[in-house]
Amino acid sequence: MSGKDLLGTRRLLKSRKPKFKRQNQGLKSKLTNNSGWRKPKGYHSKLRLRRKSRGAFVSPGYKSPVAVRGLSREGLVPVNVSNPEQLNGLQKGVHGVMVNSAIGMRKRLAVIELAIKAGLKVLNFKDAAGYLNDQKAEFDKRTKEKKEKKKPKKAQSIEEKISKPEEKKAPEEEKTEEEKKKEEKQEQDKVLTKRQ
Repeated sequence: MSGKDLLGTRRLLKSRKPKFKRQNQGLKSKLTNNSGWRKPKGYHSKLRLRRKSRGAFVSPGYKSPVAVRGLSREGLVPVNVSNPEQLNGLQKGVHGVMVNSAIGMRKRLAVIELAIKAGLKVLNFKDAAGYLNDQKAEFDKRTKEKKEKKKPKKAQSIEEKISKPEEKKAPEEEKTEEEKKKEEKQEQDKVLTKRQ
């Protein structure tokens, strides 16, 4: 069978595959529908003995064909990419790009852009080109906002200097040490005499 036929077979088998329920899933509240499969090991377990009424038991018969196992829906080999250099050895019709979720926005955009230019399929985005355009616009907007936040402080100070002539401040009268001590003592007295 060819690869496309095997992909169709896998799709058909997956549609028939049952949901494997854990033993006593309906009886115990802590075992939700998302609880993973655990092999039943009890001596009297009816699921271990594979009684029909107890549900499906995990077995190798539910596997997909070996030739297409691990491939994407399009029949591409998924490759996890975390930087633009890793795209170099990938082929157009054979590999699919899975952009690593742990990388930052700048590097992610670079990886997606290079993948699109090389004609590679980005598997973990439905519309990679649309995502790229939206995020680039948002990224540019954020960088402009950051630059604008930094600029006004400098601009205002220059404008103030131009518009207002510098006023000469009268030099403060130098206080003697005794006067300073008296003022400090008065402030302390105020603090101590305040009613609580």
